[in-house]
Amino acid sequence: MKLGEIKLETLMMICPGEQFEYDTDTLKDKLFDLRQNPNFSDFLASMPSAINRCFASLEQKGIIPTKQVELTKEKASLVGGRQRYLLSEIITDFGSVDRVAHYSSNEYTEACDYSFESADVLLLEDISGTYVVIYTPKIERVHLITSEEKEIALPHDICSIIPYFVKSEILRSESPDEASIARNIYEQMAGELITHKDSYQASVKNTYRID
Repeated sequence: MKLGEIKLETLMMICPGEQFEYDTDTLKDKLFDLRQNPNFSDFLASMPSAINRCFASLEQKGIIPTKQVELTKEKASLVGGRQRYLLSEIITDFGSVDRVAHYSSNEYTEACDYSFESADVLLLEDISGTYVVIYTPKIERVHLITSEEKEIALPHDICSIIPYFVKSEILRSESPDEASIARNIYEQMAGELITHKDSYQASVKNTYRID
């Protein structure tokens, strides 16, 4: 979903009687025109910071889909019998480690022991084979000048709950009852996404051996 689509979806929730018809070719022009309208300009100006707060909420709740990167020894420095990885240099969108897996020619371990030297310096036992870090990415934040065409790097089902959060932030002072309803919807939908993710992860075995 594009940033501009999230903004327009939010406006449709805040102003249900208004018409905000658009297509992907006119998205940028539509939002430009709306920013010139005093009825909508303040709402739109408030959206980037509210969207970023929603990103922080999604990260904190652990909803963001994980990604993975192989950690080869060439990327490590060896310290005291451990492989030392500076994750912020290896992974451009690194947020936090979910788990570390390890595989060799005849074995796969789904969850290995690991420790941190600092927030982004990972320490692993120096053994043969290859480590894989499964991590939660940090969502790139948006700003007033961010293109309306920017694709938000999240699945559609996650993007679709963002307008409820943004509406609750924008109307918090002006219409607290509406804001509370919108936040409750967001929290309920977020909870459903968490339950779905936890159910999937529970189906994964911790360790298995390849014959």
